[in-house]
Amino acid sequence: ISGGSRGIGAATVRALYREGATVIFSYGSNQQAARAVAHSLSERAYTVHADLAVAGSADRLWDEAIAATGSIDVLVNNAGA
Repeated sequence: ISGGSRGIGAATVRALYREGATVIFSYGSNQQAARAVAHSLSERAYTVHADLAVAGSADRLWDEAIAATGSIDVLVNNAGA
């Protein structure tokens, strides 16, 4: 889930987690908010810093997500300007 540290993104992270999903979500600048969301969920929640406005960040985000879980079943593009 891109942009999963605040607002609609964080709500999506929590909703999918409640349904049993392992969630990987990115944050652009607010590491504290991302850590708070992940901490509230415990295991099955991973954060990745990725400023998607920077070239190559999306590829790195994808690679780190695959490394953390082995596969991706659902992608939620939430990050915005």
